[in-house]
Amino acid sequence: MITDFAEAVKQSSEILATRGHIIFDYALVNATPASAELKLKYAEEHARQIVADVDGIEALGVNVILGDYLEEVDGVARHATDRVSRDLLRLPRHAVRKEDDAA
Repeated sequence: MITDFAEAVKQSSEILATRGHIIFDYALVNATPASAELKLKYAEEHARQIVADVDGIEALGVNVILGDYLEEVDGVARHATDRVSRDLLRLPRHAVRKEDDAA
């Protein structure tokens, strides 16, 4: 079970990378903790919220975008797809700003 997002990105990059190319430019990372009730429920199932090791992800050359991507529905953790979609659609503008800053 993956509980560390930086490790998941690292493993995926190692599997997918060829000749040192970075596979991921950006990672949308949830910054919202689960509620106490949800943490207790998941602990009973020997599960927990994935750790967001922002420094570890950035050390891999991946740009981290923190957001409120957790939605609790009927006692279950879900991706907040509306907010994930919104931030994905903003990525092209974010990339242009980073290129302008580098120039």
